[in-house]
Amino acid sequence: MTKDKSVLFRVNTTYTTEGNFQNSKVHNNYFAITPSLSWKVNDKVDVNVKYELFDNKAQAEQNFSLMGTLSQFGYSGIKDLENAGLDYKKSYVGSGLYNK
Repeated sequence: MTKDKSVLFRVNTTYTTEGNFQNSKVHNNYFAITPSLSWKVNDKVDVNVKYELFDNKAQAEQNFSLMGTLSQFGYSGIKDLENAGLDYKKSYVGSGLYNK
């Protein structure tokens, strides 16, 4: 901002929109803007001001966790769980449930 570079200004931004592998109809949006201002007052004093603004709308990806071993529940492996009806590629989270 100044020729002697005692005052510097910078802005970083990002935006992305994506689905996930469990539900292709999901539209997650991520936006961020992070401006910063630096002022070199003298050789011993620098003043830095930074700000971060995030605006995210996302549906969480589902995770499957099991407390214990599969054999405790009568399964010998992931194929047994799939045969029992668990589809790990399917989202069991409703399409209207977004984090903001």
